[in-house]
Amino acid sequence: MGLSKKILLGILLPFFNPKKKLFNKKHPGKIIKDDEEISINLEFSSGNARNSFFPKKIDRFEDVNDKENNDIENDRKLLLDSIIIRIAKKEKKISVERLVEQILGEIKLFVPKPESIKRHIESLISREFLEISPYEAGVYNYVP
Repeated sequence: MGLSKKILLGILLPFFNPKKKLFNKKHPGKIIKDDEEISINLEFSSGNARNSFFPKKIDRFEDVNDKENNDIENDRKLLLDSIIIRIAKKEKKISVERLVEQILGEIKLFVPKPESIKRHIESLISREFLEISPYEAGVYNYVP
């Protein structure tokens, strides 16, 4: 099924509940060992027509490793850079407020922080994609 061990254990643990013992295991407790033998409890019975087994709540971010987080951040950086360049190229000359407004209007996948937008603009200035207008305050020019 492609589930991690942590998620699978979170799903299976309610089935070992002493009150609703649907499965049997050799060792008591909340820990399921890798080599532990699990069997169906043939003596299980219930007066209810339905039994609900709620899986243990697992934080969805616990299982995401650092590499995936770094990949997501890198993708966001590239997306933000490309949007800034596209807007600047289209406008040729644009004020800071209008640039930020258009950036926020175009990004649908996430909401970038203003500090992040500022860092990306400064990065694009240092890489010579944008320049600060020498004649107007608060205006950037696209550098072709």
